[in-house]
This record gives sequence, C-alpha cells and structure tokens, in this order.
Amino acid sequence: MKKQIYIVDYIGIHSGMHYYNSSFKSYLEEIDGLNVDVISNYKDKGKVFFYNVYVVNKIFGFFLFLINYFRLLFKVINSKNEYFILLSYGNIVDVIFMTITIFSKRIIIDVHEVCELQLKSKIVKFMLTTLYKKSVKTLIYHSERSNELLSEIGYNKKRIYVPHFKYQFNKAFDEAKIGNDVIRNISKNKINILFFGYVTYAKGIDILLRATNLLPENIVNKLNIIIAGKDFDGTINTVDTKYDFSIKRILRHINDDELIYIFSHIDYVILPYRKTSQSGILEMAFYFKKPIIATCIKYFERLLTQFPSFGLLMQVNERSMADVLIEVVNTHENNYTNYFTEYDLYNFNSKVEIEAFIQNVREIINT
Repeated sequence: MKKQIYIVDYIGIHSGMHYYNSSFKSYLEEIDGLNVDVISNYKDKGKVFFYNVYVVNKIFGFFLFLINYFRLLFKVINSKNEYFILLSYGNIVDVIFMTITIFSKRIIIDVHEVCELQLKSKIVKFMLTTLYKKSVKTLIYHSERSNELLSEIGYNKKRIYVPHFKYQFNKAFDEAKIGNDVIRNISKNKINILFFGYVTYAKGIDILLRATNLLPENIVNKLNIIIAGKDFDGTINTVDTKYDFSIKRILRHINDDELIYIFSHIDYVILPYRKTSQSGILEMAFYFKKPIIATCIKYFERLLTQFPSFGLLMQVNERSMADVLIEVVNTHENNYTNYFTEYDLYNFNSKVEIEAFIQNVREIINT
C-alpha cells in the first residue's frame, strides 16, 4: 500500500507558488510507494482544498481563513499515518497554521522565509521562534541565509537542505487571457528589463528607480523597464522619476498566462533586492533562460559565482545599478548570446543535491 504525503500551501496560486508546488511534487513522486497530493487554493487532481482568501474582502476572507485552518487541522488529526509538508513564509498566518504541528509528529515545515522581510511585530517573531524551537521536529530549507537565521533563533532539530526546485511547466499561453496593458508595455525596439513580483522596499524598487534617474538619456532611450506585480508597501511612490517614458508600471496581480507571456518577451530580469532568503523569480528567469541583473547579497552572489553566465551582479546602491545598466546597453548586441553556457546549464541541472534530499525524505517516511 502506498504511503501518502501532502504538500500544504495556503498562498498557492495567489503568488505563483503553484509552480513551485508542481515541481516539488514531481520530485517527491520519484520515491517508490509514495502518493503525493497538494493541499492549496487551486485544483490538484480536480480538487480545491483551501478557499482563496485573497480574492474576497477582509471580513469574508477572515471567516474563510478559519474554515481553511480547521479543515486542515481535522485532516491532520484524522490522518495518523500520513505526512504533511507545510510551506511557511514567516508571517502571522504561519503562526496560526504552525500550531497544527502540536497535534502531529508527521508535519515537516518547508521554510521559504524564517521571518517575513516586512514583518515588524516582535510578538509575531517571538511566536514564530517559539513554534520552531518547541514543536517543529523536521524542516526543509533552501538557502544559507535561512540556515543562519534558524541557528540564530536556536533551532537545533533536523534540517534538510535542498536547492529551490527547478520549475517544470508548459510555456504555452492563451493570448486571450493577457491584458492589453501587458502587451502594449513590452517594446519590440528596446531592451526589455523586468522587475517582477511584490513591489516592496525589501526588493529595492526605490533603488532601481533612483538608478534610472542617474542614466544618460541616450542609454534610457534604449531601455524599457517593466515593473509588474502588486504594490505592497507604497515604496514605488517615494521616488520621482525623470524618464517615465521608459518605465512601465503594471501594478496588479499578474495571471499565469500573463506571467508566461512576459517572461517569453523580455530580455533581462532585474533583482535589486536588499535581502532575501530565496527567490522564485530567480528560478523563473533561469527556466526561461533570461539573464538576471542582481544585487550581490549572499543568495544571488553564491548562485552567480557558481553559474557566472546566468547574469550580472551589482552593489546594493543606485550608482552601481546605473553602471550595470549602462554596461547592459553597451554590450547587449554582442554579448547577449553568451549567457547561459552549456557548461553552466549542465551543472545547474545536476541532480546530486536533489537526490540527497529525496533520500532524506525516503528515510523519514520509512521510520
């Protein structure tokens, strides 16, 4: 009889995590005798488990959230022999969902952020730290920064490392589902540079905008900078920009077809982040073989040192960013085809670390 494991993700389709989940699921399915399902707010095998609380008003969303919580709690309590991998993002919702670990030793936490970058509440941080130390028996982490943060909070139980799972999905899109604002904001005659995802201070949107103000006009005229995603904290409005004709803003949720369309039509992905533990946007850029322009924070620096043909590094300031953008414009025509060498792609796709992770999971479910 097959053993059962569930990947539990309350964000799911709201932030594109379904791409991660599908890749995660495909790797786990390599384990013989294991059945894998996703518990989220989108269909997996024709079923939706969680209500999508992000598409309704806050009051109704709160009641749907409670229903989601108790549905999962009852499922865990009534599933004595099944395993659950609960994705965590380091926020108040995690504090609530992670209390379910008290009721089962078969819950593994998959850490995407130990503590959310924008989280300011000391109470929430304390509660997260306490839950990690007291009730989480096993966790999965994806970056050295997460590992360091776990050590800082005193987590001393089992940790399993695996790189962020490489995406595997169909790149086809339905053009009828793509907004006119997406189509018209991609330029066929310029170098398209994409900032994608939540638009926040932590992700350095203000640094990017100030960097464009430092560029000579002859450089800006060759650039088309696309900012696509939800405005999270208003930081984008704190900078007065000189060259609005080359900065396109699509400040809303981007659906799946639009995401694929955008990544299929841009030239570079820019990541002006101040800090991060990992990035699904980075993995998306690699999947579409779009070179990245990233700040030299530890996570990006490690990847681009290991795979130098995947993009360019810059310092976390507007002057360095402006200089790299100038370099991109001046070298684009001659050097663009030199990105993503076969050597780096071969090493990037190596499954050694994935195989070690699969073996760790196999040992856990067989004990």
